[in-house]
Amino acid sequence: FFLCILSDSMSHSDASEHTHSGVPNVFNPESNLFKLCILVGACFLTFGSYYCYDIVGALSSVLLNPFYDINNTQESFLYAVYSLPNTVLPFFGGLLVDKYLGVKFGGILFGGLVFAGQVIWATSAFFPTSGGFYLAIFGRFIFGLGGESLSVTQSAYCGKWFHKNQLGTAFGITLAFARIGSAINFLITPFLGNESVGLALWFGVLTCFVSVLFSFQLAFFDWRGEKVKPPSTAESDVIHFKDILQFRYTLWFLIGVCVLFYISVFVWLQNAVAYFVFAYEISNNRAGIVVSVPYFVAAVAAPTFGIIIDKVGMVLLWLAFACLLNCVNMLIMLWVTVIPPIIPMLSVGISYSMVAASLWPCIPLIVKPHELGTAYGLFFAIQNIGLFFAPLIIGSITSTGYYSAMMIAFAECSFLAFALTVSVAVCDFFEGRKINKTGKEMKEQAAAEAKAAEDSDDLTEIDPLLIKKTGSVNPDDYGRYIQDEYD
Repeated sequence: FFLCILSDSMSHSDASEHTHSGVPNVFNPESNLFKLCILVGACFLTFGSYYCYDIVGALSSVLLNPFYDINNTQESFLYAVYSLPNTVLPFFGGLLVDKYLGVKFGGILFGGLVFAGQVIWATSAFFPTSGGFYLAIFGRFIFGLGGESLSVTQSAYCGKWFHKNQLGTAFGITLAFARIGSAINFLITPFLGNESVGLALWFGVLTCFVSVLFSFQLAFFDWRGEKVKPPSTAESDVIHFKDILQFRYTLWFLIGVCVLFYISVFVWLQNAVAYFVFAYEISNNRAGIVVSVPYFVAAVAAPTFGIIIDKVGMVLLWLAFACLLNCVNMLIMLWVTVIPPIIPMLSVGISYSMVAASLWPCIPLIVKPHELGTAYGLFFAIQNIGLFFAPLIIGSITSTGYYSAMMIAFAECSFLAFALTVSVAVCDFFEGRKINKTGKEMKEQAAAEAKAAEDSDDLTEIDPLLIKKTGSVNPDDYGRYIQDEYD
């Protein structure tokens, strides 16, 4: 379904499709088939990490605590040991991808760390009460070293091989596939865990192994793609640390939007079950079902909004509307509890999908190609800093029983994200609309870039001696020069 969506999106692109004699279509970077292969690899690249990340929540304290003979506080370390290092690791992972490894080896390295970490955790199941829990903690730490950086690599692959007017669809599909990975985990892991916790953990190893295989598939296609379409001078440049300080202010504003919005969604979902039981007086099981709604909505809505945004454009308007919509969602769930909670939660899923399809495609419009990995890493790292500290602050609020203050805090985060997005849109308007372009303008830009790349390929076939002697790259001058030499 997702591949058909992207294929339809690309078939209507106005960008010229290059033909390269002797090159199979599957290895032609401008062909739809090549892009579909990159998309499939990118989706499965992070499938294992998203599946295994929430194994802790899927097994829950009911199965994990007696298995390892631990309490709830100790169980929380299985999440904390993953989250804390990722407040900085994605940034350095992105820098590593841009400056030293490239996306090919970066994907293999981080995918390997995810796989190794899950293997270590699964091994702890052989001796659960004899130090197995500490081995599980170590495994989750190794898993965390690669998890978020692998997502950075995934984003870099999409930013590298998809045209700017296709990014919304590509990011929407990869996000949807990630949510599917999380949903499959919550469906399968409890069933496997009831049979054996070890079986559930080793099944997670299998999903990570599949992701490692696709990291090699992506590396191969990236290598073949670069042989047909070598990186431009800008793409082959190496980023320096000082370049990060020179990122445009619009990028830093959008990082603020990212942190504030995702706090209002992810931290809210962590506390939503307790709030629904308290405010709506529903059962714990029913509240859990309601909380899962945004993820299922995102699985369909994210790629759908990706297509719409790619065709219509104006990404900042979509982003601003999504942030404002989520603010309204929070206030409805606070003040209008006569409305069933599933309705505003459906809307939360829509706003979340809309942000995913509009925020991430903005980054390649702001930074240079060789800075993509570092930029995405900054987003993930600073986002994780916010997601690490925000639950602590919200937890101190909910411990007093003041859930109204919690909901107002989430509404404020969404509104501040809306205000920052409007600020970026206004600044971008006065700077010539480099980000907030219409779909037609994006297609025209993609066509112009494709034509420039084709002209660049033609120039490489010109005799360098003629260029040197005439001081020109205009073929008309070569004819005049050769005639003068003959005369």
